[in-house]
Amino acid sequence: MTKISVSFQLLPQTESDLQYEIVDDVLDFFKETPEITYVVGPMDTVLEGEADIIIPLIEKSIKHAHERGVETVMSYLKIVSSDADKACGFLDGVSTAMDNHNKSLANPPNFNDNVERYNYLATPYDSWYDQNKEIFEAEVQAIRKVLPENCKPALEIGGGSGRFAEALDLDKIVEPAEKLAAKAIKRKVDVVDAYAEDLPFEEAMFSTVLFLTSLEFVNDTEQAIAEAFRVLKPNGSLIIAYLNASEEVAQQMKTDSDESVYYEDANFLTKEKIGKLLENHSAKIVDIASVQVSDKGIQLSSDDNGIYTVVRAQI
Repeated sequence: MTKISVSFQLLPQTESDLQYEIVDDVLDFFKETPEITYVVGPMDTVLEGEADIIIPLIEKSIKHAHERGVETVMSYLKIVSSDADKACGFLDGVSTAMDNHNKSLANPPNFNDNVERYNYLATPYDSWYDQNKEIFEAEVQAIRKVLPENCKPALEIGGGSGRFAEALDLDKIVEPAEKLAAKAIKRKVDVVDAYAEDLPFEEAMFSTVLFLTSLEFVNDTEQAIAEAFRVLKPNGSLIIAYLNASEEVAQQMKTDSDESVYYEDANFLTKEKIGKLLENHSAKIVDIASVQVSDKGIQLSSDDNGIYTVVRAQI
């Protein structure tokens, strides 16, 4: 066993609020490791203990920042030791750990289905909303633009981590990915563990049913739509928000190295595709809004020309 004293500083390159949250999480990691002692200073933290305990802690800390959606994470290590061999051995251990971590970032595992995918990606997926607050708020406004006044009770299918349900005060969400569902529950969202194709609700229970960029990820689109209309009240509204496949940006998401892990199995939609799905249930689109992102900034529109498009349909 090799004891070592290390001064460690972690600097996630992100907004200050998220940065503070990540640093607090890392301090909790230290607190939960009784085999080490640590002293928190104004700029760094001094860790003392066995090298084979401290090395995984440093790797875990940096990995956690990436899992929270931070692309660039800077870290500084200062070894307090008069033994050069001990110091070099420690640095070799850290270097090997980080090489393995970087390989895992570049090569995410193969996923059997989208539930497995989003359980793995739950933290970076949820962190996207913190890092893109302006876009998220525009998406919420686009949904509100088509949301009827008497929308209660409202069900979101594939509600993820509960971001939209919280912002729109929706009554329930359906979410089969347990790690996303856990985040929604922390936001006081009522979560039901179920799949879109087999909803555990009686007929005509909800005034509004919403798919908010979730219809792209279901296994059976036709069955998911049929189930949504089954639980919808007469004259109720079905709202579908989707990443517009007719927009070049949406297609790039499947090939972009940073985005493809989320979307490589997505079945991107268009207004025309949705129209055909609705025809099978004698439904039609009655309202539409979209979010356009360009050099001019982020704008709301009343057409389907945005990357994020929302339609409201009724029978």
